Amino acid sequence: MAQFKNYIPNVPNVDVNSYLNIRRDVDSKMKQAIQVANSEVCAAAIRKWVILNGYNMRNIRTNINQVEKRCDGSGKWKLYGSCKWKLYSSLDRKRNSFTIKTPNSGHMCNRKMENRQALYGWISTKYLHKLRRNPNMTAALLIDDVMEKYCVQISISKAYRAKGHALELLRGSVIEHYIGLRSYKTELMRVDLDGRFDFVLGNETTFKGFYMGFSGLRKGFLKGCKPIIGFDGCFLKTFLGGALLSAIAKDGNNQMFPICWAVVESENEEYWMWFLKHLFDDLGIIDGNGWSFISDQQKGLINAISKLAPHAEHRNCACISIATGRRTLRVKR
Repeated sequence: MAQFKNYIPNVPNVDVNSYLNIRRDVDSKMKQAIQVANSEVCAAAIRKWVILNGYNMRNIRTNINQVEKRCDGSGKWKLYGSCKWKLYSSLDRKRNSFTIKTPNSGHMCNRKMENRQALYGWISTKYLHKLRRNPNMTAALLIDDVMEKYCVQISISKAYRAKGHALELLRGSVIEHYIGLRSYKTELMRVDLDGRFDFVLGNETTFKGFYMGFSGLRKGFLKGCKPIIGFDGCFLKTFLGGALLSAIAKDGNNQMFPICWAVVESENEEYWMWFLKHLFDDLGIIDGNGWSFISDQQKGLINAISKLAPHAEHRNCACISIATGRRTLRVKR
């Protein structure tokens, strides 16, 4: 961090009172008293203030009735000089509020670049909006941004923890995602009684795939489209991964018409067989007579079609054939 050796942060040296968002007590016996809702609000305000001003502090006690903080250079922790900064607050039962009774008296120590109060949880809450817009933000970029904005130097491991915690807050945990699948399927079956929505499970509990075939799409394809279906699969570039299998046709306007799709663990022959069995059963396809299928050169899909619809016309996509031909010509040259 040599480039930040003489760095002067663009952070105001503000007073702690402005971060508590509360009023001063006018009682003459407690001229310096400040009232807050509870100890959590008080601790959060103090943490924000010491990070912005670059001070390290020691936690003497923190509970539902008391909060006491001291600078690292005060008392028996004389690490950075003889700083006398301290803050004590406690629960005032008469006012039914948490009152700061001994505010800070001014720091005598210098600004510290490494701040123990800048925990990964605090950093993650400050960068939720940035990570929502750019979830691929690197840990190195996060370290530089924290240094530039707060003048706090954090380690690479803390940056990774902060990023992971922020993404978990934005996306939710994997368990929360899968908990809602059964409810989602139940709701789909309620609104579309003629549709087909099926899970494929491993060991009766492990999620492997989810087939979604809406009755409106199926009926629209049978009544308004030619018996030509294109099959394709792609990887899902999410933090959960997987693959998306789809069956597409063309309508009277020469536009793509989706028939059904499925989210599966991976694109292979096993899952293509499972997907095609559901589709052929819905469309009434027995041996493929009178039907034409288009696909890429995925071996699992080719084998599945040849087994389930041996009499169907099966051709490769022209784009795939052209790309394959070009690669062959390059190899020969």
